[in-house]
Amino acid sequence: GYAGAFPAPAAAPAPDAWLHLDASDTNSLTLVESGGTRYVQAWADVRTNGLYTYAPFAKNRPALKTGSSFPHVDFGLLSTAKTDGTLNGQHLWWSQTNTNLRTVFLVTSDADSGIQQNFIGSLADTLPFARGASGLFFGSAASAYLKDGTHSLDFARVVGVSTFLPAGFHVVGLRTQGGGVKGDVFARDRDTHAGGQKLAEVLLYDRLLDDAEFAATGSYLMRKWFGAGTEQDSAVYRLKGLADTALNVGAGRTLSCKTA
Repeated sequence: GYAGAFPAPAAAPAPDAWLHLDASDTNSLTLVESGGTRYVQAWADVRTNGLYTYAPFAKNRPALKTGSSFPHVDFGLLSTAKTDGTLNGQHLWWSQTNTNLRTVFLVTSDADSGIQQNFIGSLADTLPFARGASGLFFGSAASAYLKDGTHSLDFARVVGVSTFLPAGFHVVGLRTQGGGVKGDVFARDRDTHAGGQKLAEVLLYDRLLDDAEFAATGSYLMRKWFGAGTEQDSAVYRLKGLADTALNVGAGRTLSCKTA
């Protein structure tokens, strides 16, 4: 696994991503406005290569949020509710299924409720990216290819089965070991629940990034979204990562974090 330090940020992520989504690219988003909220009907690859994600029904459209933080797609709170036999929660299907995901980068946050969604979902069958209790990267049901692979959180290399995703936005990097895993939807766990996630940028590769590429892509995303191209900048990005996040401080009260 990767054990080196994160280098100075690259000018671009590692090449040849299978899917690249970026909420700051408004041209890649098909939006439907209702009641003052912009809902995402489709979110396309920024390279206009024909790959895209989409809401199967109007009720499943997530919201595009900008506010005082960077743009992101907000899938709302986790929901198990159904109408006419289909999940009501917000999620986006992929236009193509990929059964050989080897490297994943997400600029992501759990929902404000603190109830976590899997980093990448599944419409049926197994759930390779199954999260663990209380926000762990991975639980026992996750694929061994992922659990045994390389995991990074912002600038740190971590062990996914014992690492919790902190509140607010973070750069999560994952690299499999031994084989690829399947993905076909964001913010949905089969027919069980949907929602519970926020995404600002997604880079999915059907190849293993080498150590240098993995490190440089993580640093690129940290500089782009948090202005922290090196670990020394971390004090600033930790505050920015909490933007537009409501933290439960007890006694029925929440603390809303805003940044200029």
